[in-house]
Amino acid sequence: MRRAMEYVASLDMTLYIHAEDKELRENGCAHEGEISTRLGLTGIPECAETIAVSRDLMLIEKTGVRAHFCQLSTQQAV
Repeated sequence: MRRAMEYVASLDMTLYIHAEDKELRENGCAHEGEISTRLGLTGIPECAETIAVSRDLMLIEKTGVRAHFCQLSTQQAV
């Protein structure tokens, strides 16, 4: 991800990021919570997004890339 950010920054482009830690997401298909539980869907924990946003923010600061987070779904990530 760092190399991708450095490359995009060198081209003076914007990087669009879907922040999600795939290891933490596992096989989830919906935000973990009351509705996913009621529907019997495997939930995606909030930390899967929050940790990815945190990592990416640190890399953005280091590389100076212009970035946009797409589809944030948790209050903590925002």
